[in-house]
Amino acid sequence: MLCLSLAQYVHSQTTIAAGSFIIDMGVTPQTIANGLKPYGLVYEMLKTYSVPVEWIINPTKAKDGVDFNYNGKDYKGGPFVIEAAYRTTAVNTSITNWQALGVVGVTTTAPITVATNYVTKIYSAPRWTLDKQNGSIAQAYLNNAGIPATAYGGTTNANWKNPADLGACDDIFAMPHADPTWATHNNLIAWNSTYKGSIWLGCTAGSALHNMFNPVNINQQGNFLTDKTMVITAPNPNPGSGQNTGVILPTSGAVTYAQNTLLLWTNHNDGTLPYTYENSGDPVMQFMGSMDASLTNGAEQIYIPMLNGGWLSTTTVSVYDPDHTQKVDAAYNHRAALVVYGYGFGNSNNGKVMIQAAHSATRDTKPDNVAAQRAFLNFSLLAAKVTAPEPAVTFNVGTITSGSSSAVGFTLGGSRTVGEFDIVWTSSCGGSFTPNNTQNTTFTAP
Repeated sequence: MLCLSLAQYVHSQTTIAAGSFIIDMGVTPQTIANGLKPYGLVYEMLKTYSVPVEWIINPTKAKDGVDFNYNGKDYKGGPFVIEAAYRTTAVNTSITNWQALGVVGVTTTAPITVATNYVTKIYSAPRWTLDKQNGSIAQAYLNNAGIPATAYGGTTNANWKNPADLGACDDIFAMPHADPTWATHNNLIAWNSTYKGSIWLGCTAGSALHNMFNPVNINQQGNFLTDKTMVITAPNPNPGSGQNTGVILPTSGAVTYAQNTLLLWTNHNDGTLPYTYENSGDPVMQFMGSMDASLTNGAEQIYIPMLNGGWLSTTTVSVYDPDHTQKVDAAYNHRAALVVYGYGFGNSNNGKVMIQAAHSATRDTKPDNVAAQRAFLNFSLLAAKVTAPEPAVTFNVGTITSGSSSAVGFTLGGSRTVGEFDIVWTSSCGGSFTPNNTQNTTFTAP
């Protein structure tokens, strides 16, 4: 539902009306109930009730810093807000039900004013597609959040997909562990660019996909978040393998191959705790505390760029090991990383890609694992905005005189269309709209 207010936007500040519901994402210690179940509530608002949710994040805060203060309490961890205008009886019942499952929140009794750039509005529910081979790892994260199986194709892998099957109806492909080859996984490149599909990778899928290339055209490579690597044409110096990388190549003759962008999991050591956290104002990084302990399992527990590779300048490296012995240098693009994300190939017209170290974040219910699962869920909300971006609303409102009737309306910019939304006009100063559910209407002022 698109609720359009007659009031003009104030560019520097946004006011959240009294009667809104704050979902407190900063409760500590973090548990499945207070840290993950809120995503189930957000999903239900978006999917079942067509209610947009505001995500309020202070973009300049330090780790676990304050996003805003209401009634003497500091709210942290990227709180969500359900605005008062959308709180129907059904929505209120849903909120109550989720509170019974552990969601912590409060209904405001006074307006809250925050900087406009703190507010991200989410209009569309994510649609996950789980990897047919290993999707059950990510399925556990969604189950912990209380997100229904209909959101990701069902409880069994019968309706999950292989990469070759992805298309326009898939928003996010979750591939927690894989050994991709060009024959089986090359569609991820086309899907990321053609349909703005977003990809979440875990464990060995991170380095393996980045090193996958077309054997007949090495300019086509799955290096979504890393620099294009050196292309070499020469006799194979090490028959049966790549240039110290483990990629299988012809056993004889002159060959042309691409040097790998990331060390494969067999060719590097694990990281050493504690890790360093940056970009705490990014949506992906909205979790409380450390996820360090959750990153110490599985075949690939860190990602190491090679000398002639490195993270793209558009790639965000937010969790990394500053003293890993195998990192090439201390430069940003060579960080030994554990949580990395950005647009595929650095192109904002593509979908987003994120790689997250370790095999699973559900070994126990401790806060570190909750934090790791929250990063996955945060990325999912961002991915949904790529395929269903926030509408750019421009109001057509002239001078309004008390007691008179005036024509008012709005236009949508960008890629969204009016037909995607239900329209409701409201005015904080009273009066009436006739009709109340059309793009252009008549406002009778009090």
